Amino acid sequence: MKSLIYLFCILSLNGLSQSLIPSRAYVNTCFNKHQCFSVNETQGCFMFYNQENQELKILVDFSKFKTGNDTVDVWLDDLDDTYFVFSGFIKSQKFLELSPNNAISLNLNGTISFNDVVSSHFAELSLFEISNQGILYHDNGQDYLDRVQANIMITFYPREFKIDKKPHHLKKSISISIYRGYINQYKPEYQNLFKIN
Repeated sequence: MKSLIYLFCILSLNGLSQSLIPSRAYVNTCFNKHQCFSVNETQGCFMFYNQENQELKILVDFSKFKTGNDTVDVWLDDLDDTYFVFSGFIKSQKFLELSPNNAISLNLNGTISFNDVVSSHFAELSLFEISNQGILYHDNGQDYLDRVQANIMITFYPREFKIDKKPHHLKKSISISIYRGYINQYKPEYQNLFKIN
């Protein structure tokens, strides 16, 4: 049943992703004494902000980080059967305080939901406003989030989410970094994306 729900959510994400703007993300860990690193430039990471409850959500689909080279991707096999979701709260006022000349950095307290485990965590978050000089906003719909980008780093250990029990027995910390991430305005139709955890 869980795999059926996961398949439905993947299909939902693929359908909705045409209207969503993904964020470029990097995943890094050490496996078998080698530094492993994967970059996603397509549809593996999305950020959302809900103005009503002031919640920031980050959704990561590790299956989208695979390169197609089995020897490079093998460590991702233990991560790709559920979505990774980070949730934290930022007051809307923080976004309004931004200008092209300043950035806001903070440790955002929240929770990670991953592999049927929910755990308190924090993200290192930096928000900044993009200049309208030569850079086109993604949307001209008078949405203040459209002028905001974010750098985020989240680090966790496999044992926190029982990933160390899976076939490759990952032990070292796993870091997810998002650079110049785009924050999508949360809409009710996106709710199904977060029901697999």
